Amino acid sequence: FRLIQNNNSLANQSKIEFYYNDTNLSARIRGKARNSSNGQIFLDVEKSSTLTNIVLVDDEGIDVTGNITGTGNLTLTSTDTGSSAAPEFELYRNSASPADADYLGQLKFTGESDDGSKEVYAKVTGKIDDASSGTEDGLIEFALRKAGSNNIGARLTSTDLKLINGTGLEVAGGSTLLGNGGASVLWGDTSALGHLSFTATDGNPIVRAVTGKALVFQVNQS
Repeated sequence: FRLIQNNNSLANQSKIEFYYNDTNLSARIRGKARNSSNGQIFLDVEKSSTLTNIVLVDDEGIDVTGNITGTGNLTLTSTDTGSSAAPEFELYRNSASPADADYLGQLKFTGESDDGSKEVYAKVTGKIDDASSGTEDGLIEFALRKAGSNNIGARLTSTDLKLINGTGLEVAGGSTLLGNGGASVLWGDTSALGHLSFTATDGNPIVRAVTGKALVFQVNQS
């Protein structure tokens, strides 16, 4: 069947209404023109005795109000041939009173324990570190389930990567870490297992330790 609106006005709409008795409207589907070339569909449902729009579909996409629950996989595909980032997944905390340490979006990775209970095993959270206009700073926290409790293991700020709450650092192979202003380098020599040096910017080692040997202090020597 067709619902035809003969009045040539963008404000007019056709609708299908669903009642659960003679007077109580439970849900409604509305269709109208967004402009002379594009249309819109609205899905309204009763919420706390008030008919509320929860889904809007038009030529620009889908706008949903409320929680979304589903099964299966989610795939976002972009056919943009330019260099811009796409597709994008944005978590927007539209707060009227943003403040330092406010939590923003969060990705949770949940599963079950062997007794069938639902558990959060890992989560990645974005936070406001500094909400001051012009000097805003953000941070990301990485939390993991540890011995039955949630534990923040790492925090990446605008200046530092912090391993906290008993989280260690394990590195396979050599590593180079620049100190303040590049004044020193800490590296592991992959050609000599267990070799660790603190080296000055002129290339001469300051402190060198080799597995099974004493700690050696050197000045201007190779």
